Amino acid sequence: MVEVAKRIITAIRGGYDHHGSDNLSYLEKCIANSLFGKTYLLVLDDVWNEDYVKWVKLKGSIELGAVGSGILVTTQKERVADVIMMRAPKTTTIRLELLSEEHCWCIFSELAFAGRVYTVGGNWQGDRPEE
Repeated sequence: MVEVAKRIITAIRGGYDHHGSDNLSYLEKCIANSLFGKTYLLVLDDVWNEDYVKWVKLKGSIELGAVGSGILVTTQKERVADVIMMRAPKTTTIRLELLSEEHCWCIFSELAFAGRVYTVGGNWQGDRPEE
């Protein structure tokens, strides 16, 4: 959680300003002081930490914002979502299904082929690229 706290501070302050501390309590105070009374959307992406005690401490620091603030956590582990939900009665969990091979290929090909989509079946949708 120390690394998570440092990253939050970096995002909030626009730099790595935590005075070299690895003390989680100090870092949590820095976060709380920076967020207190402000409106924000904090995104914690691809979280893996399942330690309930550490989440309770960190959540106390990041839930001090003004009305309208929010926290979005993404994870691949249901246990992480369960731990986060234990202390957050207004929390909603959204479980996403895996994308089909066709959907994955469409996203990839749209990016790789500049908006033209090549389907799994081998058919072009849109302009065919020049060969």
